[in-house]
Amino acid sequence: MPRRVRGFLTQQKVRTVVVTILGGSAQSTPVLVDWLTQRNRAANFVIRLAGRDKQRLSAVSRACRVLGAQGCVVIQEFGAEAWRESLAKADIVLIQVRIGGLQARARDEWFPLKYDIPGDEGLGPGGVSAAIRTWPRLRELLVTIKQQAPGALPLLLTSPAGLLVRLAALEFPSWPIYGICELPFTTLQQLSGAAGVRASDVQFSYTGVNHLGWLHNVRTTEEDLVCRYGRRPDGPLSEIARRWQAVPLKYLRLHFERQAVVEEQKRAGEHATRSHQLATLRDECLLAFKAGTAADIRQAVRRRAADWYTEAIGPLLLQLNGDSTSSRPFFLSAARDDGGACERAYRLQNGRFVPLPIEQPPPPVAELVSAFMQYEEAAAEAIFADCGKKLAAALRIHPWLQRTEDAELLATEIREWTNVELLN
Repeated sequence: MPRRVRGFLTQQKVRTVVVTILGGSAQSTPVLVDWLTQRNRAANFVIRLAGRDKQRLSAVSRACRVLGAQGCVVIQEFGAEAWRESLAKADIVLIQVRIGGLQARARDEWFPLKYDIPGDEGLGPGGVSAAIRTWPRLRELLVTIKQQAPGALPLLLTSPAGLLVRLAALEFPSWPIYGICELPFTTLQQLSGAAGVRASDVQFSYTGVNHLGWLHNVRTTEEDLVCRYGRRPDGPLSEIARRWQAVPLKYLRLHFERQAVVEEQKRAGEHATRSHQLATLRDECLLAFKAGTAADIRQAVRRRAADWYTEAIGPLLLQLNGDSTSSRPFFLSAARDDGGACERAYRLQNGRFVPLPIEQPPPPVAELVSAFMQYEEAAAEAIFADCGKKLAAALRIHPWLQRTEDAELLATEIREWTNVELLN
């Protein structure tokens, strides 16, 4: 069973919600402010942006102020020297730092291909590399948050969420840290929308780890939506959904169509990774942020969807502020009492996350999710212990590893490269 989530806001309605965003200079941050402003002009929010890059932080702060000018959103800016001050009396601390920047992400997305494993910033060997690089800095952040804002709710957007949540549970066993992801909910919306109903009218269960989850037992009073999806000839992984009686999240293509993904990524080339695309987009967005109008800024940020704000963080903030018009579920990665970690659906009730009941998943789903959970548990323990042998053992049981002899090569390459990054 998951741990019971403590109440992080004791009032059913609060006048102001204070949100600190560590990594607030990200190019997508203005999306959250725009979404809040457009949907609720009665609620008050203080959004504190903390970032290391002074120029980028200034540009993003300006964009947020322009977009939030007509609403009740106050923007405060905290540079590298003052970020600790941003934590005082915060209700939520949103952690979206990217240690190593897009350059490190580019490598995470590329080096696994030589081992015939898909490259991804949060999954597989790329995710391990990101976790090893991120954990020392994240640990420092969490220690400071615990000291400066002990009553705040820490929410993790930094990838890889599953591994980092496990590491946080090992370091702070009595202080739950949660990763939040929008993808299960947006997938549920797609299923319900195709059937002409709202997500709130659908009964469902969800089983998985971050980005590798399954919706099952999804139905209305009249129809089984998993069966409906399985009959779609054009639906991604619809044949798998039909045979496994569950709808996989889109990232499970990296599992079921692994070789095709590897070949696609190799053909695209090292300079066509998602990180390189984002770097170009970031630079173009910053030009609009520095001097553009509200229309210019919206046009810039809409070039990249930021569903984690519009379908997860934003709705959560409104509910914390007393908005009772929405009771949508939130999907969180959280540690369990038995030391494991998984992602599951919760509802917010009286300032607490309450886990939704789960029907038994189909056997093949339960088996695959268990395999990924065992891998993540072993990988987290290896990273926590800083042990190369344990890391190789973890990689050896990863469902994507093609050749067992590659496990030690991968572990050595990841650790050597990460040590170079940390020294620089």
